[in-house]
Amino acid sequence: MNNKPLSSSMIVYGALYVLLVTACESAPQSNSFPPDRTSYTQVEAPENTSYGRVSRFSSRIAVPLGRTRGELTVTLEQAARKLAAETGADAVMVFAYREGDSASGFYSAGRAIYAPHGKWEDADTGGPMRVQVELNDLYFAPPATHAAVGDTVFLTNSYDDRVSISRDYGAWGDEDIVARVANGGRAIVLEFRSEPMGDQEFMRYRIRTLPPAPPHGGWVHKDQAPAAMGAESDPRKNSGDH
Repeated sequence: MNNKPLSSSMIVYGALYVLLVTACESAPQSNSFPPDRTSYTQVEAPENTSYGRVSRFSSRIAVPLGRTRGELTVTLEQAARKLAAETGADAVMVFAYREGDSASGFYSAGRAIYAPHGKWEDADTGGPMRVQVELNDLYFAPPATHAAVGDTVFLTNSYDDRVSISRDYGAWGDEDIVARVANGGRAIVLEFRSEPMGDQEFMRYRIRTLPPAPPHGGWVHKDQAPAAMGAESDPRKNSGDH
């Protein structure tokens, strides 16, 4: 077995911190962290994306907040190697999310690929196995602030004189808009949702307009509803209907 030391290079692509670790197949990166600093939760069963005679699997995991870059890197590498050992795949990919985030969208903590040359697309080449880890800076960012449920917000659109209210969180066509309220109107926050978009936190409020505006309910963008009063808090807490 080739036991020569690992060689690594670190590159920054925008907000994604990329660590490429070159190693023989059975030589994991050295881990001096205690188990509770590299633990994770499997979110769902691994997905089989094999084709022909090429075996590929991907999985999604949740990682607690508070890890260092080194701890998160080792967490992802260990998860990728474990998935490869369990499936015997030619290539595996692991998407990591902050605990509490939806695992259906962009990874909010990081991603690891364990494959020939560290490339998912090289699964059929039989090349040397490498681990490539990408960390999302969003994981290390302070919690985004927002108005709390029950707070009053002002409806303000810096690009127009009205704020559109949609019946659906994810739909903003003309047929989805229930009302266009004049700037300066007030509303009460009933619910909020956030999701990672690259290295940013994307958020919308479900609101109900307050007099003197006619009563309307629906979703607005956070940046069009600055808080008039009330505390700001972590978007992954206190979400709900009041």
